[in-house]
Amino acid sequence: MGQVRQEARDPAGERASDAMQVVLERHRAFWERGATDRPLLHVRPYKEYEPYAPYVRRDGQPLLDGTELTPGLLDHLATSTPYRPQVPLDGDFIHGWGPYDSCWTEAILGCHVVRAGPSVWSEPFIHGWDEIDGLSWAGSSAWLEELLEISRALAAEVQGEFPLCQPLLRGPLDMAEAAVPTDLLFTSFYDNPAAVHKLLDHCTDVFVTTARRWLDTTPQFHGGYMIRYEWGLWAPGSTVQFQADAMRNLSPRMYRSFMFEIDRRISAQFEYPIIHTHSGSAHILPVLAQVPELRAIEVVLDPAPYGPPPLTLMPHLQTIQAANKSLLINGPMRRSDLDAILENLSPAGLCIRAALI
Repeated sequence: MGQVRQEARDPAGERASDAMQVVLERHRAFWERGATDRPLLHVRPYKEYEPYAPYVRRDGQPLLDGTELTPGLLDHLATSTPYRPQVPLDGDFIHGWGPYDSCWTEAILGCHVVRAGPSVWSEPFIHGWDEIDGLSWAGSSAWLEELLEISRALAAEVQGEFPLCQPLLRGPLDMAEAAVPTDLLFTSFYDNPAAVHKLLDHCTDVFVTTARRWLDTTPQFHGGYMIRYEWGLWAPGSTVQFQADAMRNLSPRMYRSFMFEIDRRISAQFEYPIIHTHSGSAHILPVLAQVPELRAIEVVLDPAPYGPPPLTLMPHLQTIQAANKSLLINGPMRRSDLDAILENLSPAGLCIRAALI
């Protein structure tokens, strides 16, 4: 009789798998605001902003400063390789890999995108409100297809070893700020609100379609998806991270009038939506806390003079938790700030990524 072959066991691999399951359950508890003895926590030393790694053209040459990005220009794998993770876990967080940042939603909307110094920049293309009547959206564009092509290439490369993460997707308000000169956009909140509403509705159509199509082409990871790779946060179902950095220029009343229903509309399309905000826009947080479909709010701590000290934010952070929203706090803080956050906020539904200064 033939001998039954015994499969070799990999204790280290089993331990890694067990550790991943523990982390996944902690992330699930974050979204569900389940009982826990501590928040998700990552503490690191503060360091200055690092420029994006070089963008690599398909001919192998680096993209020069001032060059406009166009679909088909870049080598996707070479440009993404500097961000490929080496290990799957980092304490409470999961390492993932995703498309490089390229002002995706702005480009899909119609903005020109330029490599500018350490980053990328989008240029306005709407210079009068009569131009928005010519905007159209059929659910596809060369830039959207480029984004999906990158995701498919990364998925084939990684073969499930790591999760794929959502790229930076700026939300409708930030898309509008990129598409229209700043003075024209924000004076029109008063002078031509109908035109602003029309543009924001169009931006929302583009955003939701982009986020949904990206999600539909992305392999699940343990039945869920990752948000931005910087945060290492997994959700147990469909998720999106969207941002509205331009909310800093709106009052709470104006944000409610122009953006509240848009935030509801975006959030309703996903099971675990999270909005990215900055502490310099803390005056909008009480409005966001009232968006019923929004599951979580991220607050990035801006250093002075761009945002208030973390302790000054505490009532706003408590308001978010009182509204049954999960809360991600990210950015520079002193050890005393971190201790106060841990003391004054519930660990349920709390995630902290602290850069100690």
